[in-house]
Amino acid sequence: MIRTKNAGVEKAKYVIQEMSLTESLREAVEYYRKKRMDRKSEDAYVYDQGLEQGKQAEIFTSVQDGDYGVERGAQKMGVSVDEFMKCMEEAGYTVK
Repeated sequence: MIRTKNAGVEKAKYVIQEMSLTESLREAVEYYRKKRMDRKSEDAYVYDQGLEQGKQAEIFTSVQDGDYGVERGAQKMGVSVDEFMKCMEEAGYTVK
């Protein structure tokens, strides 16, 4: 094999190697890539959901502890006061 630090040549070598695979091996490589991309998407989604839940918990705790009122908590979450109270209740928080 040719050794080089040129990224374009390296990419071309990779493409040629992949083209020389049998059909079943190409399918296996494609399946692996798809599974990897799916996993990255799932991880990103779970991470984003965790951030959102953490933000909500922080807001609920601040309202419960009296650091600020229900109206401000609803505003921070971008929902109506009624929706905020419903979400807070469903999450097991109470307003003092």
